Amino acid sequence: MNRYPNIIRDTLILLVLLAIGISSRFMLLDLPNFKPVAAIVMFAAFWFRSFRVAGLALLLIMLASNVGLDSCPWQITCGVLGGLLAAAWLGRNFRSNFDSARDVSASPLRAGGLLLGSAFAMSLAFFVISNFSVWAMGQWYPLTGSGLVSCFAAAVPFFKYTLCGDMMFCTSLFGAWWLVASLATSHAPETVDQQAIVRQ
Repeated sequence: MNRYPNIIRDTLILLVLLAIGISSRFMLLDLPNFKPVAAIVMFAAFWFRSFRVAGLALLLIMLASNVGLDSCPWQITCGVLGGLLAAAWLGRNFRSNFDSARDVSASPLRAGGLLLGSAFAMSLAFFVISNFSVWAMGQWYPLTGSGLVSCFAAAVPFFKYTLCGDMMFCTSLFGAWWLVASLATSHAPETVDQQAIVRQ
């Protein structure tokens, strides 16, 4: 079987994901934490079945976009990256439950519940990990229990942006994948291996 069409397709998909992720960090500056980056990492892990590709996508998005944005301490950067990488595990978990668009169509409520649950989980992971790193620096909050509580309390208003963004972008990305894969399957000749079409 000729794998070149798949390589070209996957390369184009990765480039589109990178373009969306990089441009969003400039276009959505007025909406703190309302970005598709976590959803992109989750989808990359799902589509490519690889933590490495998802991590590479995250690294390229952050490196390329940080050139034009204000820099922040490395401790916070590590916390942000760590929080976003949680999405990669959730993407692989979704793949293990729903390997094709046909699987999603067979159990739409379960798939939708798992997707929204995953979006909530990665929002919460980002909130906890990134804000813990802010507190652990000891620069803005004392390294005490009350300092930790104050740090998290100050970040609560931003959580709604993270959650809304993750919910919307996850639904958009995975919904687009399901729609395209379903249409491809329905228009494919019967002699074609249906499972191969909806493999991703």
